[in-house]
Amino acid sequence: MTKNEYANRIAELVGGKVVKTDKVNGIEYTGIVIPPNGTGVSPIFYIDGYYANGCSVLETVEMAKKFREQHKDFSVDINWIRYYEKVKPHLHARLYNKATKAEVFVSAEQYGFEDLILVPYVTVGECASAKVTNKLLETWNVTKEELMQAAINNIQYRLFRMSDLLNYEWPFNDLMIIVTNPDRLCGASSIIKAHQALKEMFPYGYLVLPSSVHEVMVVPKEEASYDCCLEMVSEVNRECVDPEEWLSDNVYIF
Repeated sequence: MTKNEYANRIAELVGGKVVKTDKVNGIEYTGIVIPPNGTGVSPIFYIDGYYANGCSVLETVEMAKKFREQHKDFSVDINWIRYYEKVKPHLHARLYNKATKAEVFVSAEQYGFEDLILVPYVTVGECASAKVTNKLLETWNVTKEELMQAAINNIQYRLFRMSDLLNYEWPFNDLMIIVTNPDRLCGASSIIKAHQALKEMFPYGYLVLPSSVHEVMVVPKEEASYDCCLEMVSEVNRECVDPEEWLSDNVYIF
């Protein structure tokens, strides 16, 4: 049974609709839209993991039913998204590889990341966000430049020492800083706002190692070998980072 046949059968049994969603780095997910009780955004139950792990249709249907029960009161009012002044505080920018598909984006080269882009999103619920489209730009009657600046202005950052997060040895453990956002989710873009604080911490310069779309690692330049860091990033990306969370194999010098 193909994944499409698998998804269609599950959708039929749970009364949902199959959708394809483009995630980061061109990874496509297959989900079932669960009709909401009220008006608003419908939750999506993704079947990719169940299909990959060999779960039967009936087993996945049971999981979909549990998901539907857990989200039976799910409803997000998105009428406010038509008004830019209401949207503006909820904008944020994510840092992705330039291979990522996006209608609206700007190059991150001006921030020192020549192979990365910044993509604007709107937070529409506690755990949901939507990628900004050209249609939304037209609705808001704002330029891409205005929107991107607002999204970048909203970026927040948090700094953590690697030694405080890991219980095992790692190169530069005591010197390495993790840069992310308060939620530690899609927080790699936080490096853009953290540069001033990092300059004070590392007055002789520092290297930025892209850990994933969620965070980056920073080490002092005088303590680290560029080639060693490049090799480490490549190895971690191959062995530890999911394809949809990959950011870059490069190391950046500041």
